[in-house]
Amino acid sequence: MLNKEQKSSIIFLLASKAFERLAFYTIMAILVKYLMDSLDLETNKAAIFYSVFYGALGLTTIFSGLLGDLRDRMKIVKIGFILLTVMYLVIAFLPGISVIVVFALILLGVGVGLTSPNIIVFLGNIYNEKGKEIAGLSGFILFSIAVNIGALIAPLISITLKDNLGYYSVFLFAFISGLTSLILFLKFKENYNKLDLVAEQKDYIAPKSEKRLNSLIVISVLLIGILIRLALSQRGISFNFAIGDLIGDGFNINEKTKNIEVFISIVLFVLFALVVT
Repeated sequence: MLNKEQKSSIIFLLASKAFERLAFYTIMAILVKYLMDSLDLETNKAAIFYSVFYGALGLTTIFSGLLGDLRDRMKIVKIGFILLTVMYLVIAFLPGISVIVVFALILLGVGVGLTSPNIIVFLGNIYNEKGKEIAGLSGFILFSIAVNIGALIAPLISITLKDNLGYYSVFLFAFISGLTSLILFLKFKENYNKLDLVAEQKDYIAPKSEKRLNSLIVISVLLIGILIRLALSQRGISFNFAIGDLIGDGFNINEKTKNIEVFISIVLFVLFALVVT
């Protein structure tokens, strides 16, 4: 059974991730339209900037987990949270200068990329108490649900704010959500440091063969996942433009209906949890 400190740590971590995803998908719902409307970028250039952002996010995701293994993982995640939170606010006030916009989007991608893989490691460390025989499957199901809850409600919030209060309100909401996520992560850090975790013990040295195998598995999974994610994001942006060309309000319609697949994902995760438990 999980003890009190483990349970509270998991709650803070899941809440932090949910708010981070809420901020992320709130911005993703209007980013391309914002680049075109407020910064007067052409369609092709806005799509390229969007791809650069996702490229920076994907590349950072590959190396941030390894960086967390070699350095202070907690500090790396904090830097990521601070970076993404600040950039959500900064992007709203950018001048329409291509170099500055691209640089800001790269920094935002780096911030998001620093947090995502390392947060999953923290969750795994809490559950990986071999002596207490804790199975971590339920934790990762909860993690997936927390991530998708943020993605589920973000597009509706984003479009509603944009239509009624303008783009700046969307970025302000994302900034507040990102800041909330950072505060919750700092609360998680306080609890996490009190835990005596097997995964955090420095006296265990894995054999070289085990390290090589683990590295190969991790790199393969990350590369496949990132390639799939990039393909899906490109599919999304292409579909977005196609709908926008066919229907005058295509962008809003597309973003409002995006959360249908997220809702289906949550339902599937819940059903899976019921089957395996």
